[in-house]
Formats: sequence, structure tokens, C-alpha cells
Amino acid sequence: MSDTIINDELDSETNLDPEIDILSLYTGEKDVYPQNWDAVNRLGQESDLLAKGVLTSFGVSEILAILSLVNPAIAFVSWALTFAFFSNEYIWRVRRLYVVAKSILDHYGDDNVVLTPRVKTDTAAIDLLVKMPDRRMFALMTRANEDREVIWREDRQEFFIKKNGKHAKRAIALTKAIESLQTVSYLRKIKHPLMGITAAERNAPLIKAIVLAPGARIVAYEDSPLWTEFGGARVLRIQTTSVTYVVECKDLINFLQPIQKNGESTPK
Repeated sequence: MSDTIINDELDSETNLDPEIDILSLYTGEKDVYPQNWDAVNRLGQESDLLAKGVLTSFGVSEILAILSLVNPAIAFVSWALTFAFFSNEYIWRVRRLYVVAKSILDHYGDDNVVLTPRVKTDTAAIDLLVKMPDRRMFALMTRANEDREVIWREDRQEFFIKKNGKHAKRAIALTKAIESLQTVSYLRKIKHPLMGITAAERNAPLIKAIVLAPGARIVAYEDSPLWTEFGGARVLRIQTTSVTYVVECKDLINFLQPIQKNGESTPK
């Protein structure tokens, strides 16, 4: 938006290494991912334990001891988790992912979708893969904290974030999410089972989107050409090397709805 005050100050959201990932350690086996309610329940457990560590005097060692009861393999990787437990952004990231994943399963049910959190690609990790009954695959990244206003600057190909009416700050983590989403093509390239067993499944439409946390909202002119209708939602359509959508959390379920015949065609 041209009348928005912008500067190059960075938003306070930390740019965490996506490989610092507690949930992926639960299985103790590379490239094996919990799915649906199994995954969501583990996310909820992780979120609760992290919050308990912040709100009480629990330290890293105590929380790791509890997690080790769930999976002894965690005891061998405690060094990789120390930073995560002390990061407020990591706590928010786990909570955001839990809320988004749970809302999808609550609406569609365990038998109608296949939901896989934190899928590693060659250079990044996708927060959530969602396979719909019509075979469409959604690659989702959950970003931005509550009460943020999210701005996309087309001229700079960057996201900016405002809070409490203050000047907008560069949101590197949000912009980087677009780059991370591009890496999902690697899973197709290596014919990863999560992308489907048959060629038809692997070539099904793949939609990439950034889902904002509850309370965060998109700021753009009503007549901005970036707005588009997708599924049953009004979302922001960003064109970089491919198409990425930006979706407010309240519109996510409608966004996932099947495309109507007269609606926007699904990109591959």
C-alpha cells in the first residue's frame, strides 16, 4: 500500500531454523510422520508442555524428562532442543500449527483428509500438508502472531507487519515462508509417498498458502488486484516464481473447499 509508512526495521518474529523441530523427533525414524489426530494430539501435548515451562519454574531438563517418557529417543537429542524451549517464537509457532491443524480435522473429520505436519524437503520444512478427498494437496505455512496487520509490498516482493498502529516493519520470516513453500516440489521430484503413490496422485493440483494466526489480518485496498476468490474465501494471491495465497485463519476452511466450476482454476 503506497500510503503505508514503511521502514527497514525488522519485525521481532524470530527466524528459526525449521530443522529445530520437536515433533519430528517423536517417531525416532527419519521421514516417518504422525498424521491426523495422532499428529494433532502430539502437537497439543508439545504446546502444553512448552507453555508449562514458560508459566512455571519448569526448566529444560524437567520438560525433556517428561517428553522422554513419551519417546526415549528424545533423551539422545536434548542438545538440539535447548534453544527451542527458550524461544517465545517457537512456542507461538507450535501453538499456531496446533490450532490450524485441529480446526481442519474438527471440520472435515479423520476419514476425509490426510493431514501431515512438518514435512521436510531438501532445504526447508513445510508446516502442514493437507490432502483433500478430491486429491488436491495443500502445502501450508502458519505465520504471524496475533493482532498483526500483514502487508505485501508488490514493488519490493516482501511482507511487512504492523502492530498497534505503529510503523510497518520488514517480516523476513513471513517472506521466507514463500521460499520454503517452493521447496515442496522436491517431494514430487523424489516421488515421496506423501505426494501419492500413482502418477495421477503426484500430479494432482498442489496449492501453496500462508495461513495467518487467529487475530492477524491482511491489509490491502479493497480494489487491489491481489485479492481473489479461491474456494469459498477471499484471499491474497501473490505471484513470485509460482502462486502463493495468503489466508486469514477465519477463512481457512472455506479456502479448502472444492473449487466451483465458475471459480478460479486450481494451479498446479
